[in-house]
Amino acid sequence: MIYKSFIKALETGMKANDIGIRELARRCDLDASFISKILQGKRSPPSDEKAIIKIAEVLALDPVLLVIYTGRIPSVLQQTLESPTFVRNIISGKMPVPSALDAPQAGNTLSGTGSGKDEPGQSSADKFEMSEELL
Repeated sequence: MIYKSFIKALETGMKANDIGIRELARRCDLDASFISKILQGKRSPPSDEKAIIKIAEVLALDPVLLVIYTGRIPSVLQQTLESPTFVRNIISGKMPVPSALDAPQAGNTLSGTGSGKDEPGQSSADKFEMSEELL
């Protein structure tokens, strides 16, 4: 499986921040050859969500989207997506859903607390706000 959106996001972030493979590897505590192989489509992205989030931080990318681009459900969304009511509302069309989450574009972000834990008085569904461009 080639992770086109993940690769595109990394390439875009690296170019925008003028960061090369070696520098990204150093700042994320990863092997440069591993990052190179990911960019070539020869290796899968890191399986550790913390490593993906670190990459996102270094490249100023949305960490939730970057995890999604690996084909995984971000831990901060896990509880919300496990709600049968939430899933039924999406399937029935009662909730707007983006048609596609392509490579990062201006305004296409999900933001949240990042803690993965509910704050007092805050439901899991309230943790994230989709930008209007996605809805």
